[in-house]
Amino acid sequence: MARYMCVLVVFLIAANLCLGGSQKKPKVVCGPIVKTEQPVCGSDGNTYSNEDVLKCHNLHQVAEGNQLVSVVKKGYCDETR
Repeated sequence: MARYMCVLVVFLIAANLCLGGSQKKPKVVCGPIVKTEQPVCGSDGNTYSNEDVLKCHNLHQVAEGNQLVSVVKKGYCDETR
């Protein structure tokens, strides 16, 4: 799975460079996402239902030139849950 993500990230970066400043953004398609509820807290303060969802979010972040989100801890960001 990690190899797939690396290849996809490299493809997105290459596609972005080939567009040469065009306003078009590459379309991001995430692979199969596990539907299990194993929440993780992201460095952006958001809770993601599992690490696959966070990885998909990061693919969108790369495509848009935004900062990546890392896992801060397993579980919800908000301890009131």
